[in-house]
Parts: sequence; structure tokens; C-alpha cells
Amino acid sequence: MNKISDLQLALITCLFILLACTSFAGIVASSVQLTASYIPTPRNPAPIGIADYGVGPNGSYRYSTKSFVGLITVGSLATVNDASTTIQLNVCFSVVANGTYYMYWIQNIAGLWPSHRQINFGSYIFNFTGGSMQSQGITGNGQVLSDGSYWCYNSLSAGQNAVLVYPSTVLLNLTCGITSSNQPYVDFCYDDGYGLVSYDQVTFNVANVSSYGFVVSGFGGYGNNVELVFCGAGSKQPTITFTQADINLRLEYWNGHNYQMVPNAYNFGRTTAESASNVLSQLSYDANNGAIYAKITAGNGDLGLLYYQNMTSTIDITSVSSGVLYIINPISGSYHDQIPFSDNEVTLNVVPGYYNLVIYQDDLYYDQGNFTLNANQVLSLKAQENTSIPSPIKTPIPSTPSPTSTAPSTVSPTLSPTPSPTSQLTLNPTSTPTPTPIPEFPYALVLILIIALTVAITAVFKFKPTN
Repeated sequence: MNKISDLQLALITCLFILLACTSFAGIVASSVQLTASYIPTPRNPAPIGIADYGVGPNGSYRYSTKSFVGLITVGSLATVNDASTTIQLNVCFSVVANGTYYMYWIQNIAGLWPSHRQINFGSYIFNFTGGSMQSQGITGNGQVLSDGSYWCYNSLSAGQNAVLVYPSTVLLNLTCGITSSNQPYVDFCYDDGYGLVSYDQVTFNVANVSSYGFVVSGFGGYGNNVELVFCGAGSKQPTITFTQADINLRLEYWNGHNYQMVPNAYNFGRTTAESASNVLSQLSYDANNGAIYAKITAGNGDLGLLYYQNMTSTIDITSVSSGVLYIINPISGSYHDQIPFSDNEVTLNVVPGYYNLVIYQDDLYYDQGNFTLNANQVLSLKAQENTSIPSPIKTPIPSTPSPTSTAPSTVSPTLSPTPSPTSQLTLNPTSTPTPTPIPEFPYALVLILIIALTVAITAVFKFKPTN
């Protein structure tokens, strides 16, 4: 009986080990799957620039917006064989009509011939829902092609084929809305020095629309991303090779009050078919105003994270109807950035630092304050009109609006901070954090499990009870 009890104990122990190892392996396998879903996987070569996949330090998230702006400042650019490059602002457009879900891939494309510095613009739309688009289902300045996609090149638009003088800033803008007939539309715009030009407005001929908007989502894959990227110029030359580049990129979305940098960003695109080589995108910023951007240079580099939101600081100001927020260099006292806002709030993300914030309303001084921001901090402020100044001070800023002031701009005091948590994390603009390593599958434990079970089974067959 004693030997039988020992055998039973051995078997029970082995079964316990089996269950424990199996459970642990299952936990690790689940962790692998979860972690992998949080890290977009690039292809190589890839379109290079800045992209938001709806993936942050805490996992996936989703948001929708009515507008995106891409700002491209070109200091220099050269490619092998002087191949033309495209700069693409790409995003998914979601429509729910008659209870049916539709998804379209929207592309606002600038084509740039490096040596001639000549630029032109075109719109492209693909049906992600399935099947080809029909000409009767979409209305715009372009046409539905034989492959079922939509293409428009409006050669008569101001600024088409303009010659850039470097350094030069080009703006790409996508804005969606609803017509008086309750049909959703997407407006394709650019500004290359001739003012903001709307060269194509595409209407989707569907009825009973219940929702629409540009969507960024990290749930269910990475198709629902937004990207501002450099890459090749279509099927004839899908990949270009850079030999020289000095370019800054900013990718902003309309948050309901003002344009703001996307919350998290990677340095590569995925969805567009074209790509670029010998070019890298790195996190950089303007030390004067904390503005975040992607720095594009020639050379080889890693594809991965540009920044997470916990590496940046967030400024949120309320209690003022509308106006313009100026970020001032507290050392020189000169203005370096201006953010028009409306609807009682302005929100923006900057690199950690020390800033002088000033609000103007109708070009008149309203409120100001000096603040130090740490990484992963949300600085919440309530503005109040400063009546201690006997007469309003006109803003010394030229009246020419910045490219990001294309959104509805209405108006908006000593700023008083509300308590917010701070962090001592430091942003390093020349490096990016390494994603948490994916745990390896427990092969050693599985091997031990197999050996233990083999020993137990052998013991069962060799055991001979004594009388």
C-alpha cells in the first residue's frame, strides 16, 4: 500500500507540474499575442515619415476627427537618378449609411521632382470595404479608373506645378463634412505658397448617413492608421532611394478646438504600396516652442517608434471662448508658435521644457503665464482676462496666419494652473524607447515537463506490487 501511495503521489505531482506548465505557457503565449498586437510591424523598404497606428504605451486606442494637416518643410532633397518622390497624407474615412459600414482609403498626394523643385497634387481613393467603386457612387473632379479606384489631378488649380524655393513649407490638408443633402464629402487641399487651395471635393453618394469621419484605431490590425510619408511615385517607380534630405514633418489632427500633433507616432507607414530607401525619420523638436516633428535625413536607420505620449507634455487651457495661443521663448522674448483655437479650449502636446504662454483675443492681449513642464505631465490651466493692464496691447505678430490656422478660428487671460501629476522622465530627442521585449515561449519548462511525464509513465509500467 505504501508503494502504491508513493506512485499515486508521483502521478499527482506530475499532473500538477503539467497543469502549472501548461497554464504558464498559455499565459506567455497570450502575452506574446497581446504584445505583438501593440507593436506595428514594418515592411522593408517602407514609406518613411510619421504615422499614428492607434497604438500607445498602454496599448491600443481609437479616435475620429474631421480633419488632418500635414506640414512638410523641405530644406534639401535629392534622389538616385533624380527620381520623383511623392509626399502622401493618407487616412481611413469611415461612413455608416443605411446601417451599412463603409471604409475608404483617402490619399492627398504631392509629387515633387527633386532637381526642378516642381510640385503638383492629386487625390486618390480606394474602397477598403470590398469591391470596386462605381462612378455613380462618387462625385468629384476626378474619375473612377478601371481598377475601381478614384483619381483626380486638377491641373488648373493655383500652385499646381509651382517651383519651390528652399527652404519651403508645403501643407496638405484633408477635411470631411456633410452636404445639405446629408451626404458625406472629403475636401482635398494644399498650400504651397499660393494660399490654401481646395482642388477636389469628393462626395459619397449614399443616403441616411448616421456617422462619418477619419478614423485611427489600433484595434483589429493597422489598416486604420494615418500617415504622412515620403515614398515612390506609383507602380512605375514604387521605391525611391534618397541621396540627400533635410526635411521636417508634422502630422496634426483637429481635436475639436485646434490642430494638435497626433498622440503617438511611428516613423514608417504601412498601408500605401510605395516605399523609400536610404532615408530615416527621427524624433526632433524646436527648442524655442517645444514643437514636435519628424526629422527626415538620408541614410540607413531603424524603423520603429518616434515618440509615445508619455515622453511629451500636454497643455490644456479652458475658460476662454476662443483666440490664439502664443508660445514664447522666455529667454529672447520672441514669439515662435501660434495656435488658433475655438470652442472654449486649446490643447497641444510639446516636449518637456520651460515656456511662456500668452493668449490673445481679437489681436488683443488676454492672459499669460510661465510654466515648466515635465514628461508625461498634463498642465491644466484656466484662463481669466487680465484687467490689470490699463489699455490692450496689440500683438506684434504679423497678421499672416500660420499654415495650421486653416481651421475655424474664433476667440479667448493671468493663467492659473490646476494640480496635475508630474514625472521626472526626460525626453531624449535623439533616441526612442525600446518596446517591451516579447517573452519567449518556455521551451525549457516544456522539456522538463516531458522528462517528468516520461519518468512517471516508466515507473507505472515497471511497478510490481509486493504481496
